[in-house]
Amino acid sequence: MFPCLARKSTSRGQVSNNHPDFSPNPAQLRKPEELNLQPPSNNFQINLPDETKPEVLSNTHLPPYTVLPQPPSAHKIAASIRAGLDLRIDHGPVNAFNSLRQRCFRVWIDDNHRLQPVTKSGIRQIVFILLLLAQTTDCEMEFLFMSQSNTQSQNLSEASRSKAEARDELWYTTSWDDAKALVERSPALKTLGIDQWIKTNSAIQRQHQGNHQTSSTGPNGAQMSDIREIKEETNNEKHVRLLFHVRGLKAPDWQGYHQRDLDMKKIRNLHIAATKRAKQQPKCLNNISFTYYKEIGEYKRKMVRKESATPTTVLILTASPLQAAESDAIMKFQKENDVSMFKRRGSETVEGQGTQFCISTLAFGQFIDKSNMKYYVNIDDHFPGEDDINDLIPVNDTMIAKFGLSAKSWMKLLNAHNPTIDNMKFKKEEEKYGTEPLVTNDQDPLTMPSLVDIKRAFGLVDESEEEAD
Repeated sequence: MFPCLARKSTSRGQVSNNHPDFSPNPAQLRKPEELNLQPPSNNFQINLPDETKPEVLSNTHLPPYTVLPQPPSAHKIAASIRAGLDLRIDHGPVNAFNSLRQRCFRVWIDDNHRLQPVTKSGIRQIVFILLLLAQTTDCEMEFLFMSQSNTQSQNLSEASRSKAEARDELWYTTSWDDAKALVERSPALKTLGIDQWIKTNSAIQRQHQGNHQTSSTGPNGAQMSDIREIKEETNNEKHVRLLFHVRGLKAPDWQGYHQRDLDMKKIRNLHIAATKRAKQQPKCLNNISFTYYKEIGEYKRKMVRKESATPTTVLILTASPLQAAESDAIMKFQKENDVSMFKRRGSETVEGQGTQFCISTLAFGQFIDKSNMKYYVNIDDHFPGEDDINDLIPVNDTMIAKFGLSAKSWMKLLNAHNPTIDNMKFKKEEEKYGTEPLVTNDQDPLTMPSLVDIKRAFGLVDESEEEAD
């Protein structure tokens, strides 16, 4: 379904084939706590509005009563939203958030269990704000996790749900032998042809350097040369290839969660559960290239079938490193599946409005090596003019957790479809973040604003909501 990823080099702990986003020996990878990269700060806890403990005041003459002031962090986040509503850029949107009313948004959340606590907190903060913005504007926004599909989605038929659950069970196998045993006893997996795939791929061999003379026993026989000998592939490598194959099979039925079905508490619990679930398949290092493939391929299929060409923005919130082979394969796949061409052929877009489809990546890069971060930059810079559907905002994890995104960053993140915004640069790194720390005492948790707070910033609160608040 997706192109194989050609490795440019082999490093210890990663499979020496076409899948650089997998490792056959995850035990060799260093755990985050062993890297000693955690910056000194608070525990990066984020409280929701209904979890804020009220201050209780009393004296001997009056009964206790409560005071519920808006926490400083909630006030500052709401203030950044108001600043985004007031932001005007020549030839750009009327404000940072106007596109929420005009486009479909698909938000991909990196649930890699290897991420640092500050990174997880920063990603979650952005997710909470996106949810509040989507619910304020009633935006068509779906939240998806990179390693786990919503198999309980109402968009799946019972037959599709059964197959999706069977593929998930296979995905979480720990070895080649475990996978074969599961397929043997699973009618659903046999229906998907997994048993035949295993049979065909059980005898796959790989080539190594050798000193044998050229010989052949026929077109299907083993061939050896003076520089190569054929050796059997290890079971670990077979299992990695199977996982790669299964992930591709999962793509068409991959589902997320619509904003109307969520609140902040639910999406927090889903994020925690997805991270824990991702840890159960440590051989998968990341799902970044899979996310690009799925979104580009799915939109291309819609356009080819002449389905509703809904303007769509894909938001990728990630902190996982990208490898050279992955970056090259993504650019190749995008070139072969050009979704921007539909704009040039005449589409439903208004001239000057921008591309129908775009991918905006918020890359948390504090713990990504510069050599790996450049592969995100390569994708962003690779396609010029009308062919450019990519935009990138590299950010510092701790700065996001402490200061949040600035109004200008929200403008760029949500409006990458607009050429003026796509080409917008930050003169200084500090422009990406808020001007004041969200929490002044490092020991205090950050408290999110409520939905009513954000609606009030938009001027959308009616009398009943004011009274309830």
